[in-house]
Amino acid sequence: MYTGGNPIALGSRRTIIDALFVLLEEKEYRDIPVKEICFESKLSRQTVYNLFSSKDDILRDYLNDCVQSVFRETLDKPNLDLDLMLETCMAVLVENESRMKLLIKRGREEMIAGAIFLGVCNFAERMFPEKEPSRDYNIAFLSGGLSQSLLCWFKKDGGSDGLSNTAELEDFLKKALPADINRYFKGGA
Repeated sequence: MYTGGNPIALGSRRTIIDALFVLLEEKEYRDIPVKEICFESKLSRQTVYNLFSSKDDILRDYLNDCVQSVFRETLDKPNLDLDLMLETCMAVLVENESRMKLLIKRGREEMIAGAIFLGVCNFAERMFPEKEPSRDYNIAFLSGGLSQSLLCWFKKDGGSDGLSNTAELEDFLKKALPADINRYFKGGA
């Protein structure tokens, strides 16, 4: 995956990602060879492989960008808490709704969950104090459970139509998590 700042390479990267999504509108993910992505993007195979190691790498890069762009705005806020984390995760899905729904339709939901998991881990690492003895377990539980719960919500009720219908998810989380969970967060009561 390309991590540099060359504007031409960044433009090519975006073109490749867009080409993959154009093809996903028409075909199953497994039926799209890299050769077709090259043709659709009008870029050489060498360019594609200079920027990405595989077709999965293209999707991972797109999903990581989605997560990072939304989480970046939130992580600098004081008093991170569960509500803010939930809102941030929902925003990742809703702001990229059409592509997320397409990835689910094409059987790539595990990649979405993986990207959200990493974003929640990053968020949770800032929320739980370093001295908390069960910090690693709290982060793992929260990250895994929240990423899977959000994906279930998004598939069932989510997206811009279901954004106001978050009560079921919030109710579930309040029952599943300890009532005093915010006490574990930095700045929590």
